Amino acid sequence: MRVLLAEDNGRLAALIAEGLTEQGFVLDRFSTLGEAEESAALAKYDLLLIDLGMPDGDGVDFIRALRRKGDTTPILVITARNGLGDRVGGLDSGADHYLVKPFEMPELAARCRALLRRPGSSLGATLTVENLVFDSVEREVRISERVVPVPPRELDLLERLMRRAGQW
Repeated sequence: MRVLLAEDNGRLAALIAEGLTEQGFVLDRFSTLGEAEESAALAKYDLLLIDLGMPDGDGVDFIRALRRKGDTTPILVITARNGLGDRVGGLDSGADHYLVKPFEMPELAARCRALLRRPGSSLGATLTVENLVFDSVEREVRISERVVPVPPRELDLLERLMRRAGQW
């Protein structure tokens, strides 16, 4: 399983790389979001590990940009930001999971494995069924490229139905 790690703390990045490599992961390390973005555009990753406090930007903005582009790769945020608002904001930006530093390597590896067990079709931030598109991060519905206002309760129902499309 190929993992992209965006972490600016060299010592921590090395420890994560060593620990996950021992667990059978193949890891590419980057110390800036710019480098991570370039690599994600060129290579296919099974999982992204993203620190939020990077020297060249905020990981939340990076995650939002990936999701807007339709990237459905599972994302695990690893960060020192431990406030409720930080955790909610990270998950609402499109991250699939959120882990606060410091953490133990066995827990990180287990969370990575858990994310990778999820079926790919249900992870998408942008769902499409024919000409209907639902952006679950921005909570926006488009039909034939036109934005359609939908009340929150109906958005939740629409998302559930779209995630299960074709399963009946």
